[in-house]
Amino acid sequence: MIHVYKGKGKGKTSAAIGLAIRAAGAGKKVVFAQFMKGNESSELNVLEKVENIRVMRLSRTYPFTWEMTLEDRSDIVQEHDALLAEIQKIFAAGEADVFVLDEITYPVTLGLLSEDNWKQILASTKANPEAEWVFTGQDPTPQMLEMADYITDMQSIRHPYDRGVEARKGIEF
Repeated sequence: MIHVYKGKGKGKTSAAIGLAIRAAGAGKKVVFAQFMKGNESSELNVLEKVENIRVMRLSRTYPFTWEMTLEDRSDIVQEHDALLAEIQKIFAAGEADVFVLDEITYPVTLGLLSEDNWKQILASTKANPEAEWVFTGQDPTPQMLEMADYITDMQSIRHPYDRGVEARKGIEF
């Protein structure tokens, strides 16, 4: 089945991590792939220690999309495509049961990955009904929403960031 955690509220990645831990605890093999992010993230420090969870992410932190140079954009597209290709190999080999594509909505909607690679992943979601797929990010495409079996919309009512409070280690990252 396909899960989509969307919206402008905090908790999309946290919900995906919760599902990943639950699946690993049930003996399932999990791929947790993080797109757009390469910086330190406290929750990934723990996930990397959990048996049955394979964490995959970018090699470095990139600037916000509106601050990216052409070289940054080219580099991130290459990294995203390599990540998708590795996920496809793992899926084809039957080496995982659950695939979390954290923050995937951004590279899809912003053109920061190859459309052909993304279409292969979408085809994979239907190729094996036993595999579970999780997509997170603010604005999923209509196609993601149409394919989804679960859709959870995280909405922010109040957040300290709105008052100028920066992200805090152990709380937001």
